[in-house]
Amino acid sequence: MSAVYLLASTFGLVFALGLQSQLVNNGHHVGAFFNSLAIGACNLVLFKLAPDASGLEVAAYLAGGPFGIVASMAFYRRIQRRKSPARRGPNADELAYCAGCRLCAVGAWAPHQPDCPWADAIPRSKA
Repeated sequence: MSAVYLLASTFGLVFALGLQSQLVNNGHHVGAFFNSLAIGACNLVLFKLAPDASGLEVAAYLAGGPFGIVASMAFYRRIQRRKSPARRGPNADELAYCAGCRLCAVGAWAPHQPDCPWADAIPRSKA
């Protein structure tokens, strides 16, 4: 049973740490404050269970981390989408095209076509 607790605690800890990174980097102070309580709670469980871990429990401990970080990334992305479903800005792939975006089918640093939805969101010159 402690293997399940270790898996859940590691998942929760890494999930909370990944979420904390996103919250801090994006200036969400209140969310980061309360999220740090979850980090502390998961750490307490780990400190209690990890010192006496057997082979199965070590495997559970190691398995929780990768699933926790991927879940955290997906969770934060979903939260951000729900906040502004009507208009989203360009993602990193679209920013790489700058003024030569795929929607306009124009060359690099050329002006956007008038019907391009990101004509105002992407820089038009190298300035």
